[in-house]
Amino acid sequence: MKKFLLLCIIAGFFASCARATAQGAEVNSPVLEKNTEGIIPVEHPFYDIIKDPDSYSIKDIDSYYRKEFLKVDTPDYIPNLKNYAFKILMEKGLPEHGTQEEKLFYLNEQLRLDDNFPNINNFYSLLLSSRDFLKDEELTGMADAFYEKNNKSIEKATWPTETQKRNKEKTLRMAHRKFRLDLRFH
Repeated sequence: MKKFLLLCIIAGFFASCARATAQGAEVNSPVLEKNTEGIIPVEHPFYDIIKDPDSYSIKDIDSYYRKEFLKVDTPDYIPNLKNYAFKILMEKGLPEHGTQEEKLFYLNEQLRLDDNFPNINNFYSLLLSSRDFLKDEELTGMADAFYEKNNKSIEKATWPTETQKRNKEKTLRMAHRKFRLDLRFH
């Protein structure tokens, strides 16, 4: 009877692991040495915005970001929230509808983060939309700093596969190149 009970417990454990993997629990993103935790708690208030971004304006999200994400003593998941908030702001039209101050603020915020893997193309789009108030030298300096920082972060990260790493390197390289061409010819 004891052997049967032990066998049932072990089988249940393996079944739950298989179910978690089938449901997408397998990690396919890089593991960064600095921030291996970084998991946003499900009860975090920002999930209200994530669940229903259409209920919030750029101003609402900007206000929340500045109030909650700029605190000095912040948990290790705040960079992930900053990247997520930036993604939502871009989807809501920050390049088209944001003020000069907002655009510059979020460009600088993205430059301050250790990496911006989910927002590579978004950063360059916002940067291009800032041509009317930033000089080409400033734009180029920001683009190059963003590229160098993320290129180093890609190298330091532990990727599930070499292909994923190469794809992220390619995304960064192509976005940077496209930005340079757009800046030069438009």
